[in-house]
Amino acid sequence: MVPRRAESLACALMGSAGLVMVIATPHLIAGHNPDQPYYLQSAFFPWLALTIVCVFGFVGAFQAFAGVERVQSDEIESGDSSVALGVLGMIIFGLSVLVSLTFGYAVCVWASAMSLGLLARLSLKMCVFISSTLAAALYGIFVIGFKVWFPSAWILS
Repeated sequence: MVPRRAESLACALMGSAGLVMVIATPHLIAGHNPDQPYYLQSAFFPWLALTIVCVFGFVGAFQAFAGVERVQSDEIESGDSSVALGVLGMIIFGLSVLVSLTFGYAVCVWASAMSLGLLARLSLKMCVFISSTLAAALYGIFVIGFKVWFPSAWILS
């Protein structure tokens, strides 16, 4: 276990930059209203994303400094990748906007997850389970919980 000082420094800088951005976020967003509850503020989602950058930047810095060896890699071997699958995934993601406008947010999430699951060659039963769970959870979190506005489905209008 050899400390990797350059990696540790890079991760610490990323974590620190994220922390600076967390603090600066309200000043960088026009129309920020600090009187609203934190989860309704325009800075809520940037705060979430930047908090993830901070936490994992500092965790990565600590691991690199302590010399923790990683046995698994998240890198994709070029022989295992498929340009066609990547393009199909992007097309499904792009079409999800039209599905959202036509049928609504929950149906969009369900249809996109089903399509991507089938593209990844998951079984039909697993696709239905994952898609239904994901659609219900995201609808509950964003539409009901956080009251995020999504366009209403024109098919229902």
